[in-house]
Amino acid sequence: AEMGRLTGLTTADVQADRLGVARSLAVATGAIVVLKGARTVIAAPDGRAFVSPIACASLATAGSGDVLCGVVGALLAGGVDALAAAQIAVFVHGAAGEALSVDLGDGVAASDLPLAIAEAIARLQHRGGDRRINQPAPATPARAAGPRRRPARTGERRPRRPSPSKPRRRSRS
Repeated sequence: AEMGRLTGLTTADVQADRLGVARSLAVATGAIVVLKGARTVIAAPDGRAFVSPIACASLATAGSGDVLCGVVGALLAGGVDALAAAQIAVFVHGAAGEALSVDLGDGVAASDLPLAIAEAIARLQHRGGDRRINQPAPATPARAAGPRRRPARTGERRPRRPSPSKPRRRSRS
């Protein structure tokens, strides 16, 4: 829907030509464009385009794109080139979604992604750049407790993971 608003096209028109729409917007704006979806498209202002090999239904959830943007931003802040940042972020985001879908199916929440993305990056670093990251990661404290439990579809809430420690705000009483 967001790409349709940016381009003035209907969602159906965008979906009918995802590669062409992403390329056109990238060329017109001089920006790197990421069109999230099954087989996410990354387009560069010079007309090159890349398609993610990952099509993971578990990433079709509210907030997933926000997490992807955060990964791109973190890579950019670390000095990674914009096109490479988009490519790396799309890949680890997709790999994290695939890893989570093994345990959670399509019940992945955006809040599940940051830790899974960190694990995907760690697997890549551990393997020295080996791109086969779908193999199980070595046990980490987050996974050592056993497999994740998928919540029942009856409205039961998923157990919350502990948040990284954040400074607590003091009340102004």
